[in-house]
Amino acid sequence: MFSPGQKVIVLNSGDGSISIVDPVTRKEEKRVPVGKEPHHLMATPDNKELIVANAASNDLVFLDPKTGDILRRVPDISDPYQIGYSPDRKWFVSASNRLDRVDIYHGASFKLAKRLPSSPRLRNRIASAHRSARRTKRAN
Repeated sequence: MFSPGQKVIVLNSGDGSISIVDPVTRKEEKRVPVGKEPHHLMATPDNKELIVANAASNDLVFLDPKTGDILRRVPDISDPYQIGYSPDRKWFVSASNRLDRVDIYHGASFKLAKRLPSSPRLRNRIASAHRSARRTKRAN
């Protein structure tokens, strides 16, 4: 059940935008262009921003979770597909599926720290560990 005022964010990958939808009326309230092929959406660990990973425009867009307004854009994150922070926020990890690699960035500056070759099996393990960590966090 949704509380009054809550919103749903929908990624429109083909359109390069996000939609803010009222879950009660199921009506789109706002559409925001964010970049080419937005594929993943996650909240920052402090829940103050939402991150949209734009796989084809190779960037991250940070949104205000209440309004959908773009707060900032981080360029040069190549093919961000599966994304996440380390628990201490020191590192930001991006699995680049089309490029078969995992990129590790400094969490504060988003400067590339390490690039690792990858495989579908490794990417699935990283994504699985990330989902498990989120479930554990919610349960506590």
